[in-house]
Amino acid sequence: MIKRFSIRLARTPKWMAGPPLALLVLLATCKDNDQPATNCRIQMTYDAEITTLIRPDKIADTARLSDLDRALTLPKREREKVQLCIDAQGNYTITTQYDTPERPITYPPHTAGVWPKPRYHRAVNVNGQITYYNAQNEVIDVDFSDEEPSGSALEILHLLRQLKNAPSITDQQFAAALDTLAARGLPLTHHDPNFATGRIYHADGSSSVFVIDKKARMQVGQFDYDADDKVSSFYLLRVEGVAPNVTFKRLHSALFFSAIDSNVRMKHETITEFKTFSLTF
Repeated sequence: MIKRFSIRLARTPKWMAGPPLALLVLLATCKDNDQPATNCRIQMTYDAEITTLIRPDKIADTARLSDLDRALTLPKREREKVQLCIDAQGNYTITTQYDTPERPITYPPHTAGVWPKPRYHRAVNVNGQITYYNAQNEVIDVDFSDEEPSGSALEILHLLRQLKNAPSITDQQFAAALDTLAARGLPLTHHDPNFATGRIYHADGSSSVFVIDKKARMQVGQFDYDADDKVSSFYLLRVEGVAPNVTFKRLHSALFFSAIDSNVRMKHETITEFKTFSLTF
């Protein structure tokens, strides 16, 4: 949806493709001042700042980067205010307004063009037709997509609905559920009174280690490993409250890939700080 300079990563993290456990929760609700539109069966709004960092997994490999690969390591920070509406017929509208972050990143001289500031102020995606507007609300571009809607807004909605559809349970019931997982061959390691981890092995030889916050009663992290037991992606959450009534505060995710020119193992990190969030069914 967003027209900007980007690179294509080698694979999608397993947590984006779908949660391995019913405990997985990526977001929760906060109050927002936006009122749901009357024709929306589902409405979601949020205000978030997203910081993107691309750098070698091992800092010592920085000297091996080509000029192109080195240019891609410049960080960027954006602020997005998103409104998503789905009506009773399944039609969707995603409105994204781009704003200045509270703490913008300042680039060195002659490098600002690597992550150019979008010339559009707002993008509206209506069933795949995307209209771009400038700050004066004038249409400056139109694009079309015949693919299913994707991106953070839809991923957020999918995972949040999983949480809201789950019944509320007590601490004792949650502890019993963890015991059931262990009894069925999924041993858990309890690191302290609040956190536990477990590992799932996949048919291709890869595996995933999930992190459970026992106080919040939900999964708050996952580390994916390839068949050689090398980490390929991860995410970590910071939440407040107890599921399903938690407040999502921060999401830190990373995906590892090989640099385009120099073949250096790189880490693509995304840190999302949510200012507001609301969901209405």
